[in-house]
Amino acid sequence: MLLLVGISGAGSWLAYFAALKIGPTAGVAALDRPSLGFIFLLSVLAFRDPHSWRGWSASP
Repeated sequence: MLLLVGISGAGSWLAYFAALKIGPTAGVAALDRPSLGFIFLLSVLAFRDPHSWRGWSASP
C-alpha cells in the first residue's frame, strides 16, 4: 500500500508539472486547489467514511 501511495504521489506531481508546461499557471493552480474537496466527496460517497465538523476542526 505504501508503494502505491508513493507511486500515485509521484505521478500526481509529474502530471502537475506537465500541466504547468502546457497551460497557464493560474489555470493549472485553479484546478489543483479543489482536489481536497474531491477527496472529501470521494471518501463520503464511495467509502462511506463518517465526517463531522467537529472531526475536521479538532486537532489530533
